[in-house]
Amino acid sequence: MDKLRGQHQQISRILNAVQDIPQFKPFDVELPDQNTLKPFITQLKGIHVDLTHFDDKGLKDVAKNTSNRKLSKEDTDYLQVVLEAITVFESATQLHDKHRLNLHLTQLRLNWIDQHKRYLELLKIFSFNNSNDSLSIAVDILTLSSSAVDEMIELIKVPDSFLDEQDKLENSLTQLISLIQTHKSLIHHLFLDSWLQLESNPHPFADLAAFEYIISSATNYTALHSEIYNLVELLQQVRQQSSAMIHLSNEFHRLLVLSPSHDALSAFQQLVQQIKVLSNQSSPLIAQINTKVQKDAKEFLSQLNSMYRCYFKIADIRDRAFSTLDDSNTIAQLPSLELHSSLVEVLDQLQCDTQPSKDLMNESRQTLDRMLVLSQLRKKIDDGDHLLSQMLNAVDEQKQIDDLRSSFENIIKDIQNSQDKRVLRHIGRLRTTCEEVIEMTMDDDCNSSSQPSNRLRSSSIESSSSAFSGLSLVDYNSPRARKLSSSSTHKKLFDATHDGDIPPVPAIPNMKDWSKSSLNLPGPSPRKAKPTLDAQAHDTTPTRKHDLTKATRSSISRRTNRAVSTPMPHKTQSDASPSQKRILSTSTSASSLKTPAPAPTTPSKGNGSGSGRKKSWSSSHSTRSPRPSFKVAYRANPKSKLDLAVGKVVNSLPLSVNIERAVMAATDVKKSYETGKYWIGAPDPKLCFCRILRSNTVMVRVGGGWEELSKYLLTHYANLFMSTSTSTWTSTPPDAVVTPAKNRKTNTLFSPASENSPTPSPYMSPWRI
Repeated sequence: MDKLRGQHQQISRILNAVQDIPQFKPFDVELPDQNTLKPFITQLKGIHVDLTHFDDKGLKDVAKNTSNRKLSKEDTDYLQVVLEAITVFESATQLHDKHRLNLHLTQLRLNWIDQHKRYLELLKIFSFNNSNDSLSIAVDILTLSSSAVDEMIELIKVPDSFLDEQDKLENSLTQLISLIQTHKSLIHHLFLDSWLQLESNPHPFADLAAFEYIISSATNYTALHSEIYNLVELLQQVRQQSSAMIHLSNEFHRLLVLSPSHDALSAFQQLVQQIKVLSNQSSPLIAQINTKVQKDAKEFLSQLNSMYRCYFKIADIRDRAFSTLDDSNTIAQLPSLELHSSLVEVLDQLQCDTQPSKDLMNESRQTLDRMLVLSQLRKKIDDGDHLLSQMLNAVDEQKQIDDLRSSFENIIKDIQNSQDKRVLRHIGRLRTTCEEVIEMTMDDDCNSSSQPSNRLRSSSIESSSSAFSGLSLVDYNSPRARKLSSSSTHKKLFDATHDGDIPPVPAIPNMKDWSKSSLNLPGPSPRKAKPTLDAQAHDTTPTRKHDLTKATRSSISRRTNRAVSTPMPHKTQSDASPSQKRILSTSTSASSLKTPAPAPTTPSKGNGSGSGRKKSWSSSHSTRSPRPSFKVAYRANPKSKLDLAVGKVVNSLPLSVNIERAVMAATDVKKSYETGKYWIGAPDPKLCFCRILRSNTVMVRVGGGWEELSKYLLTHYANLFMSTSTSTWTSTPPDAVVTPAKNRKTNTLFSPASENSPTPSPYMSPWRI
């Protein structure tokens, strides 16, 4: 009985403890905080333990056993205590469960309130710069608040007002989370759709409509819309930039396999200029994108420029080589070995990997091979001129020319199969000149018994310059008019080349027409009367007056029959004038004339006055504009066979070179029919000795040998010839020969120096005046 009473007291204390725990209203405005609620929850947990350990089952068994038998008064009291204890236990248990539910709902409500407070704090500190942290907080708030509400709904019927509050919280949190995720997606697309990623991983762009819908649906955060819309606009700019770069890259790779052109390069440069730089430079990602785009666009243009530059250089070399193959102008120069070597050297230095450049390089090498054949022919022609010069020297010195003639014939055999019109013209010129030299040898052999030999003076070699082939005065297709020469002709020519009475060059007036200027030349003392050329010829060699007159007529007749026409010779001042003047030259450049009146001339057959070369280098390399020039016909002395022949050569050439006859000394007048001295060039003219052969071919003394006048002018004044055409090769072409300037005060004959000259002789020294 005592044990039973102890159990009854225990359960009574538990019931009182449960009754002491207060009950709260979870959905009221006023609720305790978590700290206030926590002790009650702890106490209730202890009561729950006591109730769990209370032996209510034993009491129920006692009550059941007692009720099945007849009870005494003591048994009745005992049963009554048992039943009371059981009743108290059940009441305590029910009250405990009710208090536990109340405390649990109150705790869930307090948890929800805490999450709502976290949301409000999040809105105060929210920024897209720390969107990663904000996103995790928003997701946690949404999860915990929803879980609390769901648990409350399972326990009791939750008021609708509280559910509305939960819906607002969930909606706000959902919008915020969507905006944060949209912002992160846009940032990701900035990188994904930029040239940083598209260069190696091309892909189609995602539609931005979904992002715009999410932004517009976030009505609770309209203040954040502008920032996200700016990001959308920036993404569109990035996509436009990327599209432009994709097009630029495709165009670059397309041009790599096409033949380069200036229009294509210009169009590509415009595409590069159309690439826009992103405006938001504060973002490290945008700065990185801009750097990559600018670098790659510049690299594309640089590679294309390099490829095109290489291609155009090859094309210029090909055009330069191809222009030398054109023989439509028979007086045009043949290419030299030096020019061929320089072009091959430049071509070998070019490294081009594209297929169009490789194909063009193969084509250029084939053209250079054809050019090499012409260059070798030019070398043989120069060797032929050199042999002719040696043969003419040998004739003057009355030496044998058999070996020279044999070598000459071998050269003609080597080049006679060429189909180039320029080479064919040179062959005709060389053959005609050789025949004349052979005839002179035959004349010397007939009169060798009566002609004393002349010994040669010791000589020093002075090299002269060789260039393109010249124009021959002789019509090689018509028979030559032959005539016998006097036995002393070669002796006189040899003496004339060593004459010591050549006057110095006079000063040349600047900026005025030479034909109108009076140049007082130094010479012999003035005489009262000077016989005419015919009278002098009659006095010196009576039998040659008729021959000279006849030869002159024949020469003039042949000239009029040819396509080259010269103006009618005008009367010149008498050679007996007290103030003797130089006979003035043909053409003078516009820089040395004021208001000249050029005489009408008819260009020779096949010769254009300005037959320009084919353009061979980029016009950007040309730093010299064409100089306006015109040509004034040379007015020859009709009484001088040599001067008429000189006039014909000069007037038939398409270049503006000054030439005038030098004043002859009294001792030279007798030799002036077939020899003479001329000032050639300007502003520093050179005194040159000239002679005429039987077919009216004019030869010029060069170095220790002879060179035909037309070839000499085209060779040593090629710069004047080149100025009439458009040449874009870099500055001076490798084979252009510019007359070396010399001091006008020097008293030496002009002897151009060049290691390529075909005319130097190792046996003759320079002339002394």
